[in-house]
Amino acid sequence: MDATFAEGDWPQLPMATHTVEFDPQTNQALLAGSHMVFHCHYYNCAIHKSIEDALSTDAAELFRSSAFAAAQPQLAAIVAQVDSPSTRISKGATLFQQLGFGRFDPHLLTSAGGTVTSTSSHYALGWLARYGLRETPVCQFIEGYLQALMVVAYNLNVQQVRVKEVDCLATGDAACTFVVTVNDSPLNQLSVEEVAHGN
Repeated sequence: MDATFAEGDWPQLPMATHTVEFDPQTNQALLAGSHMVFHCHYYNCAIHKSIEDALSTDAAELFRSSAFAAAQPQLAAIVAQVDSPSTRISKGATLFQQLGFGRFDPHLLTSAGGTVTSTSSHYALGWLARYGLRETPVCQFIEGYLQALMVVAYNLNVQQVRVKEVDCLATGDAACTFVVTVNDSPLNQLSVEEVAHGN
């Protein structure tokens, strides 16, 4: 079936947090003004493995920082009009789930950090399905996403937030567990607007 749309009459996918707009003429999907690319877990894990094979130990930081750079502007745009940090965290958790990356309980994150567990990590389950068990955690994307979510939700500077995956389904653990810590130095705090503009 061939669908045609008038200019500006793009199909939209409503989500609890925002709307994904799709333009069939340019084959582009946008979420909160940012371009979206949808890939399955096999594809994402194949890319992950290729980069890991090439960069070895440097790959983990590349995955984390890339995830932060992609998630932070989207999250900032989505929660810009939301005053409550806990509601910002909830919206970020809902978006995470709706995009197919897994689930985590948003109520476990506070301004001091917290421990988040996921039994359905897109990357860990994809890795297991494609490559089997591994020796080290694989969910650096989720580490970067959680870091971006904390920065946006609590108006923090990126250097204030650390996220470390301590258990991973891909290493044989029962769940993926992330420890989020916050250095609460008030000198580094930014507004949501500053975060949205990449400061």
